[in-house]
Amino acid sequence: MRITSSRSLKINEDDKPIMQRLRAYIEPVDCTWFENLKPAKTSQIEELKRQLDLDNLGLQFSKSFLSFLYEAGEGAGGLFCDFLHAEISVSNLLSQNTCVYINEADSMKPYCFDFLQDSMGICYSMNLDENNQKIYMEETYEISDNFEKLLFQCAVHRYEREYYLHTTFFSASQNSFYDSKIGRSEIDLFDYLHQVIKQYQSEKAWFSDKFNFFAYNDEMSFILNRSGVGFYGYIYFDDMKLLHEMQKGWLAETGARLQRINENKQGGIEKKKN
Repeated sequence: MRITSSRSLKINEDDKPIMQRLRAYIEPVDCTWFENLKPAKTSQIEELKRQLDLDNLGLQFSKSFLSFLYEAGEGAGGLFCDFLHAEISVSNLLSQNTCVYINEADSMKPYCFDFLQDSMGICYSMNLDENNQKIYMEETYEISDNFEKLLFQCAVHRYEREYYLHTTFFSASQNSFYDSKIGRSEIDLFDYLHQVIKQYQSEKAWFSDKFNFFAYNDEMSFILNRSGVGFYGYIYFDDMKLLHEMQKGWLAETGARLQRINENKQGGIEKKKN
């Protein structure tokens, strides 16, 4: 039996608290997510601020990061698992003596700190400048504009498949993109995708940035990531005919190939128009 849901992804960063927006998106397909969150204690959060010496440096956590710690600072219910293969833990940050340092990979050289570490020991850092809260991997690669966008990017990677019957993974190497129609024409990939989503009457989500492009409508959605060499992504859909159309269209024109098609366990959701 399919669930009816008005999937809310149009809400921008300033309208409602981050946890309220995440719950509105996740709970139609995972009603226990919020119950499984493990909040950090206020004393732990204050100790982390002292350990990072934020007051003396004139720094502070972003509003979204701080509110997230109070709700999920000791466990985010698997939110980061699919995209970053990591879990958040303030107690771990304290025990690892996490400290503030200069982000040499950023041209602005802001202060930053490591807030996540994945199962392989790869660290993710967050800039602490009021106007520059970019997320980096291994002090080298920028992967997201800020923590708020990162949360929704992670949420989509984990839960978007539950809104549709099928999921397919696609990817393109740097060479295959350069050899493609769009690559040869030297059109920026995301500029091209803006034209593609008009064709499918889709909407680009507010948490898209220069590395992540997410667009959706009632029949399909897709997320594309180009933070590394080449690009990869997922298409979520109900109708196989639509996938075949995209395969012959924008996927072929960008040099992307489908890797696999999975049937989603949830069985898709009947979606109301926003």
